[in-house]
Amino acid sequence: MFRLKQNIGLLNAFLRMTCGFTLLSWSTAKLVRRPCNYMALLLAMLGAMKVASGALRFCPVKFMMGFKDIFAFFPKPKKNEFEGLEELARLINPS
Repeated sequence: MFRLKQNIGLLNAFLRMTCGFTLLSWSTAKLVRRPCNYMALLLAMLGAMKVASGALRFCPVKFMMGFKDIFAFFPKPKKNEFEGLEELARLINPS
């Protein structure tokens, strides 16, 4: 059975859900006034898709393109910010 592996972070998921709920509520309000507004219907579907991707923390577009996270493009920071300074201190004062 296929299991969805989460490929977006927690902050990204919260932002997707916030934008999705905003878009969904705005388009629903438009649909109440004009039920035949197809643009509002399309925006409601897009908002619901963003809410679902935020709740599941899975983005199918990122999955198809092979991106793991936005931070995969940036080099990983050093674990210790003074990592290189210890060697420099030994070179200056070898005792």
